[in-house]
Amino acid sequence: MTTTHTNQEENNEEQAKIFMSIDHLKAGNYKLHLLCKDKVIKTIKFKK
Repeated sequence: MTTTHTNQEENNEEQAKIFMSIDHLKAGNYKLHLLCKDKVIKTIKFKK
């Protein structure tokens, strides 16, 4: 038995959603995380 990927399946893989989460640290510091497929792809630190 062979398996084939349809164009729709390929499009779904290409259109992975990106999520953001933010952590409030001490003294007005924050971390912004950008996630794709449950993996952190970028973390940005900033102050209020």
